[in-house]
Amino acid sequence: MTPRVAIRADRVFLGRAPGRTVPRMLQIELAGAGHSRELTRLAALDSSAPLQGDVLLGRVDGRLTAALSLRDGRVVADPFSRTAHVVRTLRAWTS
Repeated sequence: MTPRVAIRADRVFLGRAPGRTVPRMLQIELAGAGHSRELTRLAALDSSAPLQGDVLLGRVDGRLTAALSLRDGRVVADPFSRTAHVVRTLRAWTS
């Protein structure tokens, strides 16, 4: 079973999307063998090479938006989404 941590973010941290009444949910999990397709897609969006080894995934409302390599600290993120807060949280999680 993959370890998961869900953090319910308040309005200041992730904010609310216009018209949304429910705060966004940030989920952090360790990537497994079944995540390679998602990681390859995310790396292609970011014009980067796919991450190798142990990787932390950051999902906002269930959608993969950023990933951090635990081996070398390299990050790939969705350039079409606001991901700075997700990357900061992933980095804080590893320190």
